[in-house]
Amino acid sequence: MLKSFTSLLVLLIISFAFAFPPFEQYNQGSFNIRIPANWTVNADEAKSTIYIVEDPASSTSPAIFFTEQANINNLSPQAVIEQTINGLINSGFSNYQLISSQNIEGGLSTIFSGYMQNQFTKVGLIVFGSQNSLTMAMFSAEANRFDELGGIALIYVTVGGYDPSEYTNSQQNQNTNGNNSACFDPNDYSYEYNYCKFARAKAQNITVESNYIVGDWSNATGLPLLDTYENETTGEISQDSIGSGITIAFHPNGRYDIIYLSTSTVRFCTNTIKGFENGQYSFDGKKIKLYNASYEASSSYCGGPYKPFTKKLIDNIADFAYVDQNAMFIQLDCNLRDYMIDCDGFGNSIEILQRKR
Repeated sequence: MLKSFTSLLVLLIISFAFAFPPFEQYNQGSFNIRIPANWTVNADEAKSTIYIVEDPASSTSPAIFFTEQANINNLSPQAVIEQTINGLINSGFSNYQLISSQNIEGGLSTIFSGYMQNQFTKVGLIVFGSQNSLTMAMFSAEANRFDELGGIALIYVTVGGYDPSEYTNSQQNQNTNGNNSACFDPNDYSYEYNYCKFARAKAQNITVESNYIVGDWSNATGLPLLDTYENETTGEISQDSIGSGITIAFHPNGRYDIIYLSTSTVRFCTNTIKGFENGQYSFDGKKIKLYNASYEASSSYCGGPYKPFTKKLIDNIADFAYVDQNAMFIQLDCNLRDYMIDCDGFGNSIEILQRKR
């Protein structure tokens, strides 16, 4: 249906969850698309808009919106995304937090989270723009459902007309870790991605002593974006940015702590999520069991007061891979930790941690 959507960066294929729902074809006028089975469709061919919703009776139901319009004001994809986000915020979307923003050929792809009617929600936005036309697609759902339904990739295989099997194959390749040959080819585009580094570390199959992880481990990352703004009143210059940091302390007495901080700055507006988790751990040289644990977290939108998260109990296995005496990989389950937002599409946070000396 959309020629623009076939110009997709491979990075998007490998970065998001692909547990798609069953699909069925929908044909009406110029609309010839794939939709999740049994979802309701409202299409307006004259306005080139289509709205696909799982449960029309619920205002927070998973939904996909698509529109293609003339670009009368010559807006950029970035401007369209900013206007859309501001519109959501004006409609009650709160605690906005940018998760990712990626340039794609002819446009921009963005994922962000926040609260809509007290429900923690993720939204994926894709905009393509030219002097003549603008194409926008949006998928929103409760955060866990967003990932379960395929994340932003759901846009590509519905209104984008992309073949779901290509995403499924990518998922299988990524999940095989050590069996993914691309991760062992230095000339492959994915070689330096974290999941490939993790795959190569796992493939070494190194077992270490149980006291190896005792100590403090940390990692911090930052991602400057492309847009710079000037405050017309003060003249202050600001650049959109994302940053996050994590410290994990494994104590000799079998207790552990996680301290997590994530911030994003968009047009002088800084949003922050803080999390603190503690509990017990055991380590057999290959897997780390985290149990009898809980966390408390809070978020601040645009420098405002912090809103606490519900405390949750955690009992799970964290995958481990040895790098060297002072570095290791750990894979944490984000589905158990609402405070972690810099996660892959499979609901995991793969961290390469350095030992603090």
